[in-house]
Amino acid sequence: MLDPALTILLLTNHNLPPINWTGAERVQVVKIPEPLRNNFLWSNLSLRMQLRRHSIDVFHSPGYTLPLWLALPSVVTIHDVSYAAHPEWYPYSSGAARKAWYRLSARSADYILTISKFSRREIERVYGTPAGKILVVPLAVDRRRFRRIEQKELLDGLRRRYGLSGDFLLFVGDIHRRRNVKRIIEAFGSIREHECQNLELVLIGRVLDSSLRTYEPIGSPCGGSVRMLGYVPEEDLALFYSLAKAFVFPSFYEGFGLGVLEAMACGCPVIVSKGTACEEVAGEAAICVDPKDTKSIADAAALVLRNPTFAVQHSEAGLKRSEQFSWAKTAEETRAAYQRLLSR
Repeated sequence: MLDPALTILLLTNHNLPPINWTGAERVQVVKIPEPLRNNFLWSNLSLRMQLRRHSIDVFHSPGYTLPLWLALPSVVTIHDVSYAAHPEWYPYSSGAARKAWYRLSARSADYILTISKFSRREIERVYGTPAGKILVVPLAVDRRRFRRIEQKELLDGLRRRYGLSGDFLLFVGDIHRRRNVKRIIEAFGSIREHECQNLELVLIGRVLDSSLRTYEPIGSPCGGSVRMLGYVPEEDLALFYSLAKAFVFPSFYEGFGLGVLEAMACGCPVIVSKGTACEEVAGEAAICVDPKDTKSIADAAALVLRNPTFAVQHSEAGLKRSEQFSWAKTAEETRAAYQRLLSR
């Protein structure tokens, strides 16, 4: 850990792997059973009970919510406010109660940590939170895992395992309405028809939009070339990024876009939406498109496929950009937030 004076009490409802890094002796892990698999009850009954048993200077919840009326200095991490900004994407029966809890947690926290300037602006806009209460602490990736892989035997092995014969475009993430996957498929169909008949589209992630399970645009030449792989082993992700011609992520709304950073760290050109957190993360390495315009998405991908020099320029720019993010920096900025709160 960065601060030798810092000790951590980690309260969780999961079984965690052993902590074997430097400073592990200053981390105490307490597993709290989850009653009825209900997060609200766990947070407001079980978690609160454990908090009373320990002497705590700062409580940090990394996932949107705090126990109600918590009498402790507190920090909450809010990755985005898509639930409140676009309720049409989340027609869940518990949606109203969840949004109210999120909003109340944001209001009661002493500080909010968020992961991009875009999300900070959105939290200000949607929740009316004062800007001085929101601190931006960007995410990072494990660069030992996410790196450009060029060993032919590893890349050929991935092709054999997944039956990939030629070039492909890649999407990684939960397949959700806000991720704009229908337009990715439509843009891909246009490229197949006019540019590259042997191209494939690989979609990795949970399918949360059931309308996409068998979706194919009317008259599309996609055939069986759209591959929905679901989850893949994490060790395969860097190989997919390293092999893909482009990472296509024209999402309507993201708090950060971690897949964009993973792709750049592996040297994969990234295609992202204009004016979003993804463009903020990718910086000058981004190939930006209008997420509402299928042709804009198709033209960007076709340019990467058609122009190797253009592709290499964005690959190298992405590698350079990804080096600006590190977990050490994330940890240091989080620690600084704790110190800032304690100094008050």
